[in-house]
Amino acid sequence: MSVLRVVLAWLGAWLTLAADGFASLVDATRARRELRLVEGDEGDFTLSRNVGRQGWTSVAEALRVEDGAIVSPLPAKTRAVMRRAHVEVVLQPRHFIFRNLELPAGAAAFLTGVVRTQIDRLTPWRPGEAAFGSTAPEPRGNDRIAIQVAATARARLTPFVRGLIPFEIDSLRVLTSLGEGPARSEVCVFTETLGAVRRVQHLKTALSAGFAVAALAAVAAVTAWATVGADLDNSRDELQASIDQRRAALIAKRGGASEAVNALVEKKRTTLPTVLALETLSQVLPDNTYLTELNIDGAKLQLAGLTDDAPGLIRLIEQSRQFTHAAFFEPTTRGQNETGERFHVEAHIEPNWAPKP
Repeated sequence: MSVLRVVLAWLGAWLTLAADGFASLVDATRARRELRLVEGDEGDFTLSRNVGRQGWTSVAEALRVEDGAIVSPLPAKTRAVMRRAHVEVVLQPRHFIFRNLELPAGAAAFLTGVVRTQIDRLTPWRPGEAAFGSTAPEPRGNDRIAIQVAATARARLTPFVRGLIPFEIDSLRVLTSLGEGPARSEVCVFTETLGAVRRVQHLKTALSAGFAVAALAAVAAVTAWATVGADLDNSRDELQASIDQRRAALIAKRGGASEAVNALVEKKRTTLPTVLALETLSQVLPDNTYLTELNIDGAKLQLAGLTDDAPGLIRLIEQSRQFTHAAFFEPTTRGQNETGERFHVEAHIEPNWAPKP
């Protein structure tokens, strides 16, 4: 049975790769159709289509949507337009919470991760319960940037995914608008890919049917081979067990105590004493830096605290001969009532070193 599971797992993996590749090829060669479902002030929706240079043109107006599903009658032609389309749902700002956030400029490269770590502080929801997005970063001077975060409960958007599945759309994006007039911008808070998953599943089903006979033949051949090889495996296991017993007896006679002492001596030689690590840190860290956490686990050192120049800490630590590979393991942030930057740095402690004269 174990051989059968291995063969079936191999065929399943092969079918998945083949289906993914074919589905990607279909997506690359097929024309992209973009639709927009825009919520009005009264709660009704307007369906528009992107026609290129002419912009968005209305397909259906005053649609009624209940629990994310379009309940207004749609002509067959409109349903055909929605099939395999990329749909954007633009909701009114009243469904969202907006928060302003100021960050170090270095956080611009990983804004999504930074916002995710603070979403439970900015909103009533935990990261897994919230759908959120942010505007493009704007410079604020002093190496700082500002963004605006829009968030809502993920459960509020789930009905739109279920409601649009019957139309066989390819993808769904949920957005909301910020500002008015020419300064108006949009923030994407949720993305779901539906068409690619559906096509992969269809292709896997078709390929599975085509290869069913070949799989059965392969299983029969492998089973026969496994029966012949079972006796060889048993003999090999018995021989290995005998070798292990003999090795254990030799080790016991040789004396485990001596090996344990040698191991402790080697560990002491290659481990930096904690007091020396603290002394080195006191020489490296500047006066404007305050530690709130310090952890030494073997050769790994982790620091957390406040400083006026977080990037400069990496340079100072790297310049020492006792620490290497210094890097931030969490984003650097600045609280509203804090004068410095809150940092989290980890580095490797070099075991073979000599104190500076």
